[in-house]
Amino acid sequence: MPDDPAGATVRASDDDRERVVAALKEHCAAGRLTLDELPGRVERAYAARTMGELDELTGDLPGRTTRRREAARPPGGRAPRIPGVFPFSETIEIDRPVAEVETAVLRALAPRLAGAGFNLVATDRQNLVFVRSSLLRTHRVQLTLNDLGEGRTHLMAHGTAPLGIRRAFAQLRD
Repeated sequence: MPDDPAGATVRASDDDRERVVAALKEHCAAGRLTLDELPGRVERAYAARTMGELDELTGDLPGRTTRRREAARPPGGRAPRIPGVFPFSETIEIDRPVAEVETAVLRALAPRLAGAGFNLVATDRQNLVFVRSSLLRTHRVQLTLNDLGEGRTHLMAHGTAPLGIRRAFAQLRD
């Protein structure tokens, strides 16, 4: 095979497609793509077989979206910055009782999760489970709440989610 510096013939993975779709949605939210343009590009992204096809979908948008990888969080705990769907894990201790934390999480994060296509599929006093299914993958976000006593709660959130959701969980630490 001839040298392919641009990667036009390199096969795209499911993660590559998901990263591009997430980036396209962010560009739409930022006003760089119209709501009429987005579905066509998303459909083409899911049908793409090569990195070159994915690059064509984002070539007129700022930033490179197909080859980025999530970097490990640097010391100091900055929020995630790389678009796409990636695994995450956040552990937080909160000075509020479990019931209050559960209510606050549902009010603050459930709408964002729903907006990203996640559905609440299981809930009890200790666990909230959100799932998003696509043609290629199923993504899951689970929140576990543990009572530490004296009105304190340990919240652990983990799963695989797009940038906006990962940022929302990272902001809970602040």
